[in-house]
Amino acid sequence: MSVVECNFTFDGRHCLRDFDCFYIFNKSRPVSPDSIFRTFEISGADGDLIYGDDRTHEVVKHKGTLYLMHTPGSDAAAMRIYRQIGAWLKAGRRRLTWDFEPDKYLLAEISAGTDYTESGWPDGGLDIEIRCQPKAYDLQEAVVSATITDAAAHALALPLYTGEPAPVCCDITNTGTAAITEATVAVGDRQAIFNKEFMLAAGETLRINMEAPIDATIGDASALDKTTRFDYLTASGPATVTVALTFGSGSGQATAKAHARGRWI
Repeated sequence: MSVVECNFTFDGRHCLRDFDCFYIFNKSRPVSPDSIFRTFEISGADGDLIYGDDRTHEVVKHKGTLYLMHTPGSDAAAMRIYRQIGAWLKAGRRRLTWDFEPDKYLLAEISAGTDYTESGWPDGGLDIEIRCQPKAYDLQEAVVSATITDAAAHALALPLYTGEPAPVCCDITNTGTAAITEATVAVGDRQAIFNKEFMLAAGETLRINMEAPIDATIGDASALDKTTRFDYLTASGPATVTVALTFGSGSGQATAKAHARGRWI
């Protein structure tokens, strides 16, 4: 991997283009986080037993150094640029995108202090530790949409490519004159059903959001009180999202859009 590919964008700013510095990993580059499985030991038995394949993942720490591409005119000039870099890196938890993986982003923050060092480079560098949440996110959402004009169940093929379960969201917009009195969205055997005093008037949109914070809304109002079932909809790969609507009197027509952002460990 070239030096250029190790650079990164954090909080919308790039280390080389915006601060004229490049990043070098310290010895190794983490690829996947540590996993914690549910295990238990039995007295007198070797090793341990595992309870299913469910696991949680640890935070990943990337350690490295930022080196300036130019030589500051003085120590005072060097400290000015390093303080600017430090202020940029201390923004909090923000999106981080590595140049070697431009189609994905991580959620990361720099919580440890930044240290100036004169070793390894003539003009010195800035040692940093980037603390990353374990999952990577697809920069582009997978999206599929369809026009619905009847009460049949419509299958939408969502082109999702991901290694981890991703929340599947759905937006249903009433584009006809007839009110929508029932709506069901399903992924596999999981369903979100709206049929409890439910009505989606012409021009309104029902937004089913499975990303945190999970919710279903019509305009600014929550629609969760209109549900009789509200499962957590997820998919780990190409998925079929089934949408079924019931229309009242009038011209029934709606647009359904399913979308999901892929995740990787």
